[in-house]
Amino acid sequence: MSCGSSNDDMGFLRRQEGLESQRLEETWKRVLTRCFQRIDEMAFDTCYECGIGTACGCPSYTLGMGGSTALLVILTEETIIVANCGNSRAVLSRGGEVISLSIDHKPDRPDERARIEACGGQVLFGGCARVQGILAISRAIGDKYLKKYITSEPEFTFIKRQWEEDELLIIASDGLWDVLSNEMACRVAREFLHGDNLAGNHSSRPSTSTTAVPPYPSASASASLLVQLAMEQNSPDNISVIVVDLKTNSTRL
Repeated sequence: MSCGSSNDDMGFLRRQEGLESQRLEETWKRVLTRCFQRIDEMAFDTCYECGIGTACGCPSYTLGMGGSTALLVILTEETIIVANCGNSRAVLSRGGEVISLSIDHKPDRPDERARIEACGGQVLFGGCARVQGILAISRAIGDKYLKKYITSEPEFTFIKRQWEEDELLIIASDGLWDVLSNEMACRVAREFLHGDNLAGNHSSRPSTSTTAVPPYPSASASASLLVQLAMEQNSPDNISVIVVDLKTNSTRL
C-alpha cells in the first residue's frame, strides 16, 4: 500500500468519525430539547402556590405563573454534555484552568435581545436588563405570561473529557455567581477537595470570610462551603450548588 493511499484512508476514517460524532450530538440535542419542552408544558399546568399535580381549586390564572432556570449536565465516557436554559451556570476546572460550559441567558445579550425584539418584545432596564421590564432572564421554564418573548429551548455545549486533567464541575444558580467569580468558586472547591483542605490556608477565601470549613473533603461538603461563602457575601438570590468531583473513581473502565 502506498503512503498516499494510507493517508487517504486515515482521512476518510476521521471524516466518518466526525460525522458520527455530529449525528450523536444532534440526537442528544433533539431528545433533551424535547425534555425541556415537556417540563415547560408541565409548568403551565402547575399552580404557583400549591405545586405540581395538586388539584387545588385555585383560580386558573395561578397556573404557570411561576418560573425557573434549568441546567442539565450529563457525563458520558467521552463527553461532557451541558443543556442550559436561564442564568444558572456550569463551570469546569481542568488542570487548574477554569472553563465556563454555559453562557447566561440575559436579556441584554445581543443575540437574545434580537430574538426578543423579533417576537415583538422589549428589553427594558430597571436595575438590570429585563424582558418587558419584568424578567431578568431571557429563557426559562414556565413564566407563561411572558412566553411570547422567552423560550424554554436550551443551548448546548459538548466538550471532550480529559480524564487526567479534569478536576471538578460546579453547577450552580445565579445566587452563587452573583458574588463569586468562576475562578474563585473553582479555586475554593479545588483546594478543599484536592489541595490543602483550606485548613489554616485562607488564601482561597474572600478576604472577609469567617466561614467554618467542613472537616472532611467531599463534593457535598465543598458545595455547602460555597453556599456559605455566597451567603456571607450577602448574595441576594437563590443559592443552589452542586459540586462533582471528577477525580473520584476517575479510572476509565
